[in-house]
Amino acid sequence: MLLLAGVVLLSMGGMWLSRMSKEFDASSQASTTLDERFGKPSQFGPSADGAVPPDRMEAFLAVRDATAPTRTAIAGIFAKFPTREEAEALENAPFFEKITRGFGIARTGMELPTTLGEFFRVRDETLLAQEMGMGEYSYIYVLVYHTWLGHPPVDGPLRDGSEGAAPVPAGVQGRIHDNLATMLENQAAALPAGAPQEWRDRLAAEIAALKEDATRIPWKDGLPEAIAASFAPYRDRLEASYVPATNLFELARNRKRGAMQYTSE
Repeated sequence: MLLLAGVVLLSMGGMWLSRMSKEFDASSQASTTLDERFGKPSQFGPSADGAVPPDRMEAFLAVRDATAPTRTAIAGIFAKFPTREEAEALENAPFFEKITRGFGIARTGMELPTTLGEFFRVRDETLLAQEMGMGEYSYIYVLVYHTWLGHPPVDGPLRDGSEGAAPVPAGVQGRIHDNLATMLENQAAALPAGAPQEWRDRLAAEIAALKEDATRIPWKDGLPEAIAASFAPYRDRLEASYVPATNLFELARNRKRGAMQYTSE
C-alpha cells in the first residue's frame, strides 16, 4: 500500500513539476515584457492630482476579473491546510490516519506553487492586454484596497485568526513602499506650472512622511478628494474583488533565474 502510494506521488510529482515550470516560465516572460513596454514600476507617474481616469479603472478591474478564478483557487488551497489546533490533534492520531492526512496535505502543498504561477501569468498577460504596467497597477491596488477601503496591508492566508499570523515579508513590503514613494516623487516633478501651491505642499509632505516611515501606505492620513472621487463609482466592484488570503501575493513578481530556478520579489 505504501509502495503504491509512493509510485502515485512520484507520478503526480512529475506532472506537477512540468506544469509548474510551464506556468512560471510564461509568467516570468510576461513580467519581463511588462517592464520592457511600460518601464519599471518605480517609473510610473500618477496624474497631476493623483486621480485615476475611468478607462484606467476599467483596465484595472479587467485584470481583477481575469485573476478572480486563481485568487479563489489560492484561497481554497490555504483553507485546506490544517490550523494549529488541527495539526496538534493529528500528532496524536492513529498511524494510518497520519499517513492518509499527510498525503492529502502534501498534495495540497504541491498545488500551491503551480496555482501561484498561473496567477502571476494571468495577471501579467492581462496587464499587457490592457496596456497597463505593474507600476500603475500597484499604485491603484494599494490606494484602493489599503488606503481607501481600509484593508490591512498585512492581510494574508492564515485562516484561523490565531496568534502568530504571518507578517508581510519585509522585502516585498519594502520594495512596494519604495516604489510608491518614488511614484509620488515622479508625480511632484511633473506638476504643471499652474498647480496650486497648497497641493504642492501637501504632496511634498506625503512624500516626506513615506520616507520617514518604511511601513506607511500613501495618504494614510486621508486620501485626497480627487483620488477618492475617481474610485467611488467602482466601490462595489472593487470591494468584491479583494481576497484577504491572496493579498500578500497580489503585487509579487515572478522571475526566472536559471533552469528550473525562480524567485518571487
